[in-house]
Amino acid sequence: MNHRTVVAFLEAGTIASLLSGCGGQTDAPSQATPTTSPTRYESVAALKDAAVAAGHPCPN
Repeated sequence: MNHRTVVAFLEAGTIASLLSGCGGQTDAPSQATPTTSPTRYESVAALKDAAVAAGHPCPN
């Protein structure tokens, strides 16, 4: 699997996670922030750092 395939796969997983949510919080509807183009990351570590900075737990 090449780098771009891995990044695209991880981006799709991140988007799916954002759309599905974790559940448990029912008092406010979730809102996705629309983007005009996909975000590119230099590495999987950079993608993980972005996900953690956005508030997603990522212990591994």
